[in-house]
Amino acid sequence: MCIRDRFFCVPALLLAGVWVDFDYLTTTLLAFAGGMLGVFLMIPLREGLMSARHIEYVRGKMCADVLRSDVRVVKPVVSGFAVGAVSKIFSALSEGGVAAVRWGGIWGLDFAVAPFAAGAVFGPVVGLGVICGALLCAGVFVPLYGALYGVDTAASWLAVRYAGVGAMAAVAVFWLLGVWRDLVASLRSARAYFIHQRGSGVDISSRAIFVVVVAIAAALLVHFCGFFGGSGEAFWVVAIVMGAILFVVAMASRFAGLGRPSAMLGVATFSVNPVTGAVLLVLSAVCVVMAGLMGGGFRMQELVLLGGGVLTTAAATAADISQDLKTGQIVGAKPFAQQGVQILGVLAAAPVVAFVLSWLHRGYGVGSDALPAPQATMFATITGALLGRKTPLSGSVFLLGVAVGGALVVLEWLLRRRWRGVKVPAMAVAVGLYLPPALGLMVGLGGVAMWLSRRLAGGRGSLLPVMCAGGLIGGEALTGVVCGLLRAHDISLALGYGALPSAIFVVLAFFLFVRFQRG
Repeated sequence: MCIRDRFFCVPALLLAGVWVDFDYLTTTLLAFAGGMLGVFLMIPLREGLMSARHIEYVRGKMCADVLRSDVRVVKPVVSGFAVGAVSKIFSALSEGGVAAVRWGGIWGLDFAVAPFAAGAVFGPVVGLGVICGALLCAGVFVPLYGALYGVDTAASWLAVRYAGVGAMAAVAVFWLLGVWRDLVASLRSARAYFIHQRGSGVDISSRAIFVVVVAIAAALLVHFCGFFGGSGEAFWVVAIVMGAILFVVAMASRFAGLGRPSAMLGVATFSVNPVTGAVLLVLSAVCVVMAGLMGGGFRMQELVLLGGGVLTTAAATAADISQDLKTGQIVGAKPFAQQGVQILGVLAAAPVVAFVLSWLHRGYGVGSDALPAPQATMFATITGALLGRKTPLSGSVFLLGVAVGGALVVLEWLLRRRWRGVKVPAMAVAVGLYLPPALGLMVGLGGVAMWLSRRLAGGRGSLLPVMCAGGLIGGEALTGVVCGLLRAHDISLALGYGALPSAIFVVLAFFLFVRFQRG
């Protein structure tokens, strides 16, 4: 279970000032409930998803290629993992646990191989889009805002970055308006499962799905009643969240395979998980409904973010599982066996999520430079603003972002009609507006580096550099957890190293891309 992809609503509780540390029982319940719902609600959709010809499932097919290929794929993964792990160690030895160069207040480069590798996975078009967004925010919007309101650069950026949220929302809305056929197809697939697949033995039975979903809803209701001391609010939260989960799971399973613009939102966590755009819109709708039924305020934000923890986990789990099922279909795995292993994965991961989150928070601090948590910050701010709490989100800045996002979508549509080969990555630009410029520039450089490595290798495309990028991300992430555990127990690692060692590892990652492009 990838915490950064699936659980960003729970760290948002800390950033919103609702929690001071992670509650073990609540965090574990949210992880378990969301993971199990993601697995079981995907079962009725499996056959329709796997037979849909217009869904590409790039990652699922890539994993199948790896499983069917020779041992050559091991070398790039292991090499990337080693470089990512050692790079993270040197970052931990830097002052504050961050290897970065800063200038001009907000400009700079974060020399971390994970965002560099994430940009490499997305490619040059998305990378350049993120760079354009960062330059537009820091080079145009921030100076204008500072001149209009008389604030310094840092304060101006904290306000202006939420134009990126407005742009993300606008792009995601335009995208959702064009995928209603996919939602209808998901509902038809579920209907066919309950009518024709009952007791077939290919998938887990419909009776088991019903029992598990009802049991999870009851467990959430009981826990929330005890947590808040009443049944009325808890009932509405569980009912609204379960309805939202049904919608998001149906769409997320198709988002993952289609590779549409909402995938770009995942770059905020250095991953390629594509459900954040849908979750952002659905959770905003949940806030509006909850505020209309029970009012806003501090306690209501806690309820919404707790429900959002289940929602985000279920959606991301469903999106990942759709890719895994495609891999299994290609290599001949049995769906029933895959679903059983996925359940075991949830059971194994849920009890340790709270410990890992707590270690990272105590070691680095959620929201710090070492652990920026941009998605959690975004969700804490948006839910707080919609529920009437004071937040940095300005209505005028948000509307500016909506206008930028709408203009990007229109520009992309016009260019697509006139020149089919020209692309405007609207969501990538929106993400670049929101991310810290130092981070966004590194993501963009990763995309450019992957393109340059192909050119240096003679224009040949290969799967191996992408596998190397995955190893880089995994090595840095796992080593970061270990370093966070040491820091949480007051074992200081900082030796005052600057950014140069980490910068060398970023350059080494680029040379690994070039090496593996050549086979």
